[in-house]
Amino acid sequence: METSPPPRLGVLAWLRRAWRELARLPVALMTACVLLALGTGQTVLHLGQSVYRTATWSRETAEVEGSNAALRHDIQVLLDAKAALDTPEYLSQLARCQGYIGPGEKVYVAANEVGHLAGANCDVRPVP
Repeated sequence: METSPPPRLGVLAWLRRAWRELARLPVALMTACVLLALGTGQTVLHLGQSVYRTATWSRETAEVEGSNAALRHDIQVLLDAKAALDTPEYLSQLARCQGYIGPGEKVYVAANEVGHLAGANCDVRPVP
């Protein structure tokens, strides 16, 4: 006896057969699986977003702390300069930078010096 090959099913027949087999599965179980897959995907997305936000927050916090430290340093420099404004040493140094000399001091000027300005030997300190 010769067995004949099974008849070829058309596309519509194949879809009907697949739908009947799918209909046998419990609908609640399929719904639960779909919801579980969606929930897992959403959880992965939220975890990725949390990691990204944590990295961004850490970087921005470090930048802000660095700028705060620089500002604190600038404030301290200004407070030190303000405290030193009225001291005799500062006033003497300021007068010397403007070209004044103290009593009993001698000034020597080079004859070939060009463009000499009073106070040219003083350091200029920029204020923050």
